[in-house]
Amino acid sequence: MAQKPMKVKYTKAGIFSLGMRLPFGFASSPGVLNVAQGLGIESRIQLGKHYNSEYYGDYLLSKFGDSAVRSTGHIGASFLLYPQDKLRRVQPFVFVGPDANFEKIRQQTNAANAASRWNFAAHAGLGMHLNVSWRSDITLSSAYMLHFGKKIDIQSLEDESVFLTQGNGIDGHLLLTISMNFKIVDLWKRLRW
Repeated sequence: MAQKPMKVKYTKAGIFSLGMRLPFGFASSPGVLNVAQGLGIESRIQLGKHYNSEYYGDYLLSKFGDSAVRSTGHIGASFLLYPQDKLRRVQPFVFVGPDANFEKIRQQTNAANAASRWNFAAHAGLGMHLNVSWRSDITLSSAYMLHFGKKIDIQSLEDESVFLTQGNGIDGHLLLTISMNFKIVDLWKRLRW
């Protein structure tokens, strides 16, 4: 069953999309590279022919070292810039944006041994839409995210690692994301008087 193309009256500006995302995070922890897997939602509002905005929330889980678990939540926005003039099957873009980030690290065997933090983050990266139809796309993107704020440190006390939130600093991780989005409505056309 084929999808009907969305009737766009004036421009592509104002098209609202809704979708689901699968983020994969790559971050270092003591002596090892950890891979986080997650799930999230996103929405987009097309601002113009070459510009788009994306708003998202996601939650990721990963191991932290040998005996701890890291859970991370992101709430953020991205500004997308398309270099191509026309809509094509493959549509590359660059993007940048701010985030609010919550992170918690806890020991697997002792949930009381935990530390958490809220901080500000910023990300930038590259991606591409694979336009499956006029109303849907699959998006692949990669971004590097920098976190600014409190750090979670590990201190060893009597042969046990203790997690503490202290000091300020910068750390980051690589995010690879796969998402599927559906164009729902042309907001600008609906809001015209």
